[in-house]
Amino acid sequence: MSSVTPSRNQAKPKPPSVKPSGAAPQAGTHSFRKLEVALLRTKLPLDLRTGRLFVVWCEEIRKGKATKVPINPHTLAEAKTNDPATWGTFEEAVACYQAHSDILWGIGRVIDPADDLTGVDLDDCLDEDGNFLLDHPAAKSVARLNSYTERSPSRRGAKVWVRAKHSLGGRKTGRKNKERGVELNRGGYFTLTADILPQFSNRVEHRQAEIDELYREMFGENEPGPGTPFTSDKRLSDADILRRARSAKSGNKFSALWSGDTSRYPTQSEADAALCALLWTAAGDREAVERLFGQSALAKRDKWRHKDYRNRTLDFACKGRLRSAGASLPLADYVALAIRRNEARFAARSKWGSALFHFARLLKGRSELQTLRGIEAAAAIDPVLTALATGSDDA
Repeated sequence: MSSVTPSRNQAKPKPPSVKPSGAAPQAGTHSFRKLEVALLRTKLPLDLRTGRLFVVWCEEIRKGKATKVPINPHTLAEAKTNDPATWGTFEEAVACYQAHSDILWGIGRVIDPADDLTGVDLDDCLDEDGNFLLDHPAAKSVARLNSYTERSPSRRGAKVWVRAKHSLGGRKTGRKNKERGVELNRGGYFTLTADILPQFSNRVEHRQAEIDELYREMFGENEPGPGTPFTSDKRLSDADILRRARSAKSGNKFSALWSGDTSRYPTQSEADAALCALLWTAAGDREAVERLFGQSALAKRDKWRHKDYRNRTLDFACKGRLRSAGASLPLADYVALAIRRNEARFAARSKWGSALFHFARLLKGRSELQTLRGIEAAAAIDPVLTALATGSDDA
C-alpha cells in the first residue's frame, strides 16, 4: 500500500539510523504481532480515533525484556507521552506505520489525563482462543465493565477502554497491581490493535461505578476518583438516581426518553437536553448525568459520542431552571414548548424586545440550543419565557 504524501511544510520521516535506546529483537524472536490496518479501520470505535493523540511504536529489547517503545510519527524519534509535540493524528500515525512497516509494529493512543477515558491493562488473562481465564483476578470485573476490549499485541493480554475518571491514589499516569496483573491507566499510552473480544461491547462505555469498584478490589482502597458523584446525597447509587427520576411527577416523560421515544420534541438535540435535565433534577451531579445518559437509548446516536456536543448539552441542561407556580421544571422543556407555540410571535422584535428576540433567533436555529449564551439570555428573561412556555399572554 502506498504511503501518504507529506505536506509541503512537513518533511517526510526518515528511518532512524540508530535505534532510540534498546536493541532490535533477533529475527524470528518477536514477542508482538504486527498491526493489521484493515482491522483497525473497520473495528476501532470512532471516539478512539479523534484528536492529536497518536504515536507509532516499535519492539525493542530493554533489560532483557521485549518493550513497546512509542515513536513520533513525524520524525521517527522516540515519542514522549507527556509531550504533545511528539504526537500526531490517527491518519498521520497510520500513514507513518504503513510507510515504515519494516521497522514499526503498530500505532498507539495517548491517554490524556484531562479526558474522561481510563484504560485497563490486563496481563496474561487470555487463552489461545481469546477467552478470559476464569482464574484471572480481574475476570469478573472485566465482565462487569463490558466495554470496548481488544487483545494486546502479545495476544496474551487485553486492554479495556472505558469512560471514567479516577485519581488512582495520586499517581500521575497509572497504578498497577503486579501480582494480579492489572493496571489502571490515566496517562501514558495504549497500543491499538482492534483485535476485539466479541463477548464485550464494541463501544467505549460509561463505567464510573465499575472502575471505582475495580480500584477497590485491586488496591484495597475506598478512594473515590474525581468522577465520583458528589450529589447532595452522596449515598445515591445509579439505581437510586434512576428510581428517583422514574418516581417523580415527570416519571412518564423520563421513561419515554430513557427508552428512546423523542416524539414530544421537535429535534433529537432537544430530547437529549430534556433527558439530561431530568437526570440533573434527580442526581444534582453533572458527571452522574453524563454517565447515566450514556446508558440510555438516546446515547446510541453517534452525535452523543462527540465531546463538544456532550459538553454543550450538559452545560445547557445542568445549569438552567425556570420556575412557574412554584414548581421547578427543566429549562429544555420550556424552550421546546416556546418553540412549538410561539414561532410566529418571535418575528415581532418590537413586541418582545431585543434580548428576547436575540434568544428567539437562537431557538429557531436550534443548532445553538445548548449554548451557554442561550442559557444566560434565558435567565435574563425568565418571566417572559415562562409566560411563553405556558401559553400565557402576560409577556
